[in-house]
Amino acid sequence: TQAALSKTVQRNVAFAQSPKFESEMERILDMFRFIPRRATFLDVGCGVGGVRSFFKSYVAKENYYGIDLSVEAIAAAAVDGYEDRVALDDAEKITSFPGVQFDFAVMSHLIEHLHNPRAALRGVLQRLKPGGKLAIVTPNGRFVDVHRPTNWLRGYKIDPTTVKFYTTSTLKTELEAVGYIIRINETFGKSVLFQKERVVALAEKRSY
Repeated sequence: TQAALSKTVQRNVAFAQSPKFESEMERILDMFRFIPRRATFLDVGCGVGGVRSFFKSYVAKENYYGIDLSVEAIAAAAVDGYEDRVALDDAEKITSFPGVQFDFAVMSHLIEHLHNPRAALRGVLQRLKPGGKLAIVTPNGRFVDVHRPTNWLRGYKIDPTTVKFYTTSTLKTELEAVGYIIRINETFGKSVLFQKERVVALAEKRSY
C-alpha cells in the first residue's frame, strides 16, 4: 500500500504521475524521433516504473528492460506482467539480461545521485548496440543555484540523496569522457532568471 512505501518511493510515485514528468518524457520521445517496435529499451534507474508507463505505447513489453538498486522500487515496478522485465542491478556493471544489447536507454533523474557517474555511463555504453542512443534528463545546476537562497519559499526542494548537479557543459564532459557522441545537449523546462529547470541530452554509441 502507499502508506507502507518509504518517503523516497512515495515521492517518486507522485513525480511519475505529474505533468512535469510527462513533459520530460515527451521531450525524450521527441529526441529519439522514432522507436521501431522491435527496438530494445533499457530503463536505467527504473524506480517505480514511471518511464515504462509512459513508453509502453511505444516499446513492446518483451523489449523493455529496467534496472534499479532499490529493492523497494523494483518490487513496486514488478507488476502488470513486468515481473521478469525488471531487475536489481547496478548500472556500473550490468549483469542482468545477458546477451541483450539495447537500441535505446534512458536515465531519468539518476545521474545526479551517482557517486561514480562515469562508471555508470560506461556500463550503459557497453550494453548499447552500435548506434544505440542514451537519453538523460537531470536538474540544471544553474537553475538550482538561482533558487538556492529561497528554495523553500519558491517550493523548489533539493533531494537529500543528490550527489552533484550538472550543467550542459559538465554533463557533456562526463559523456564524452567515456566515448559517447553528443547529439543533443540543452536546457529544458520552465525558466527563472534565464535559467531553465532541466538539462536534457541525447548521446550515441559510435557505430564502429
